[in-house]
Amino acid sequence: MKQDNAAMSPYSLLSRYRRETMGVAILWVILYHAPIYIDQLAYKAIKVTGYGGVDIFLLLSGMGIYRSLQKNSVSRFLMNRLKRILPVWWGFLMIYLVVRGLCFHVHYSGSEVLSFATFTGFWLDHENQGDWYVYMIMLFYLISPTLFFLLKDSKRKRLTCAIMVIVAIIVSSAFFGQFKLIVFSRVPIYMIGMYFCADLTDRPMVRKDWIICLIVLLVGAVALGLAITKAPSLLWTYGLWWYPSILIAPALSLLISKLFLILEKPLSALYKLLRILGDSSLEILLATDLVFMHASSIDLGWISKKLSIVIAVFIAILFGILFHLSIHKVTTFLTKKSSL
Repeated sequence: MKQDNAAMSPYSLLSRYRRETMGVAILWVILYHAPIYIDQLAYKAIKVTGYGGVDIFLLLSGMGIYRSLQKNSVSRFLMNRLKRILPVWWGFLMIYLVVRGLCFHVHYSGSEVLSFATFTGFWLDHENQGDWYVYMIMLFYLISPTLFFLLKDSKRKRLTCAIMVIVAIIVSSAFFGQFKLIVFSRVPIYMIGMYFCADLTDRPMVRKDWIICLIVLLVGAVALGLAITKAPSLLWTYGLWWYPSILIAPALSLLISKLFLILEKPLSALYKLLRILGDSSLEILLATDLVFMHASSIDLGWISKKLSIVIAVFIAILFGILFHLSIHKVTTFLTKKSSL
C-alpha cells in the first residue's frame, strides 16, 4: 500500500533515505577519527560522540539484512554477503600491507596475514588487524539467520525483540573490561534494525510517535551525557559509550530521515553527494583507518598541521569512493564473464 509523505512507517522512512543517512553517518565517524581539534563546545560534543555513526550503520544494516533473508535462502544470503565483503576486504588487505610495508616499514608474518584475510585476527587478539567493524559485521551476518527466524516466526514481535535485546545486553556484560565489548554491546541495535523490518513496515508514524521518538532520543542523550561527564573512566570498561545508543540510534535515524523528507526538494544536489558517500561508506571507513593511522606523523612543512589533516580527510574520502567504484566494476565484470 502506497503511503503519503506525511505519514510513512518507520521502515519506509528509513529505507527511503537509507543511503543519505549512511552518508551522514560516515561523515560523523570520520569526524570522530580525524585528529582535528577545535575548542568549540558544539564541535566537541559532535566529535566525541562520532562513534554513534557506527550504530546508525548497524540499525540500517539490520533492516537490510532482514529484508535480504526474506528474499533469499540462508545459503544464498551468506553467499551474497561474502561476494560483497570479500573483494573489499581482500583488496584493502593488499593495499594495507603494501602501504604499511613500503612507506612505514611495518611488516606482517604469514600467520598475521592469514588471520587478517580470514576475519579471525580480531577474535584471536592479534595486533594490526585492520578495522574491528568488519570483523563485527561478519559475526552479525553469521548470527542473522537465527535472529531472523526468531522474529519471523514470532506472533508478538515487539515482545520478542525486547527479550532478544535484554538477553544480548546480559550476554555482552560478560565482556566488560575487554575490547570485544565494542562489538557485543552493539548487537541490540542490530536486532532493533531487524525488528523495524519485521514489524514496522505498515503502520505510519503519527504525531504521538514523533513525540515518543524525541523523548527516547532525549533520554538516551542525557544518559550518554551523564556517562561522559560523571563516569568517564567507565565509558570503555562498561560500555557506557555504546549502551545509550540503543535509544539514541533508532530515534536519531528516524529524525534524520524525517528531516531528509522535509528538505528533499531544496537540497536534492546535497542528497546526491550523501548517497555517493553512503554507497562507499565501508570503503571510506577502511581508507580513513589507513590514512589517519599515519596522518598525524606526516610533516609537509609548507602547510600547517591542521590543514594537512584536512587534506588527509579529503584524500581518504576520495580514495574510498574510487576504491568502491573500482571494486564494483571489477566484480560486475567478473560476474558477467562467469555467466557467459
